Amino acid sequence: MLIVALTGGIASGKSVVAEVLGELGCYIHHADKIAHDLMEPEKPAWKKIVAHFGKKILNEDKTINRSLLGKIIFSAEKERRFLNELIHPLVLEKKKEVSSRLEKERHY
Repeated sequence: MLIVALTGGIASGKSVVAEVLGELGCYIHHADKIAHDLMEPEKPAWKKIVAHFGKKILNEDKTINRSLLGKIIFSAEKERRFLNELIHPLVLEKKKEVSSRLEKERHY
């Protein structure tokens, strides 16, 4: 199985390229979507984020207030590092799980 990483700056066309690859039958791992899913209420990353930043980080429906979280992590390097060190390994783990399943099922 060939794995390709698609990276680039803001508005560089990553989404367009991913869409075309998807139309050609490629499976697309959207790291942002995986990260957002990991931060849904009561999931392990959510619990660690709330434990670290406190309940002030939550909206009324218990979802993480991404705007507030963004303000915090972009104003304090230590906080940004905490979040990256929490989320990045979980995203990679999830991507590996899906890739392994796809390879076993020959969906590539």
